[in-house]
Amino acid sequence: MEAASATAAEIAATGGAARAYACDVGDGGAVEETFARIEADFGEPISVLHANAGIEGRIAPFWEVSAEEWDRVFAVNVRGPFLCAKHAQPSMLRKGRGSIVITGSNSSFIAFPGWAAYTASKGAVLMLAKSLAIDLAPHNIRVNAVCPGPTDTAMFRRGHPSVDAAADEAPNVDGRLGTADEIANVVLFAASSDASAVTASALVADYGNTARGGPTWPSEHYWTV
Repeated sequence: MEAASATAAEIAATGGAARAYACDVGDGGAVEETFARIEADFGEPISVLHANAGIEGRIAPFWEVSAEEWDRVFAVNVRGPFLCAKHAQPSMLRKGRGSIVITGSNSSFIAFPGWAAYTASKGAVLMLAKSLAIDLAPHNIRVNAVCPGPTDTAMFRRGHPSVDAAADEAPNVDGRLGTADEIANVVLFAASSDASAVTASALVADYGNTARGGPTWPSEHYWTV
């Protein structure tokens, strides 16, 4: 909530209107209530949803991952976007249009050792976006997945604590880690009217990572310490 509040304050400081809300995206009642509050607070229906909440879970061989740990990853990464889209849809219908962007991953296409729950969830997210797009197309609502590659975020650093992007093991074909701002720009495009012809698609913003089948790190970089 602290980070969300800081972002809302930054938007307000530049002349925009923003509020921070806390919500467990795996809780259908909480999600429905949050969307109702948003529409009431801003006085108009919602037209854009970015379903970005995600967790990596415990990075370990799949046989060491408990069913509860597996379910938690899917509750956030798959159930979360489903519930957010489900409860944003009535508001978008009142608006007469909408754009939903779900955050996938390069793990929507390729697998890594120790990341079974995360990879499976991101594969599911991609097909969820395509399915929602088909259902919502008659209602002037587009749905796409943005699929980042290795990006310098807290999640990436937790999962790959020993990666040194400045050394000879940079994960992307251009020799660096990506930035959150770069991914945000792709999301903005997907959400905007500039992408009016784009729906049911995966916008792969992976810096060329999947073109060579993933990063070229030694295997120890896939494991937490």
